[in-house]
Amino acid sequence: MCYVQCRVCGRNLSCHGELNRHLQLHRRELAFHCRTCDMRFSRRSLLNNHTRSRHTGERPFVCDICGNRFSSRQVMVEHRNRHSGELSFCPFCGKGFSQSANLRVHILHHIRERPYPCNLCSMAFYSTSALRRHCAGVHQEERNDT
Repeated sequence: MCYVQCRVCGRNLSCHGELNRHLQLHRRELAFHCRTCDMRFSRRSLLNNHTRSRHTGERPFVCDICGNRFSSRQVMVEHRNRHSGELSFCPFCGKGFSQSANLRVHILHHIRERPYPCNLCSMAFYSTSALRRHCAGVHQEERNDT
């Protein structure tokens, strides 16, 4: 797997398509607007996935093996891969992952990149979920102490 680096922020991305999507964020091409929560997206498909998973609860994608339903095609495909045992492998250590998001976070550990900085302190994290846990724990406690 080859990596490409963003010339704007230095972030390493796994392919040119991912780099192009990432660059849209720098250009602020967030033309697709959620009417429920005011979030913005660079592509209509991302807005549709957001709307289904966060607001409507719609799950139109069905696993043809077990019948479980999902709000996005990508999540359904990754779920289906678990049935077949199909894995994606880390190019650094060979560890296998059934979910591409977990592989991406794992690779960040190898390249020592923490692309999700906290805007309240100097810490940065490998994933948005780790950043959220940090803010909910550390900074929420700080607010409660004042």
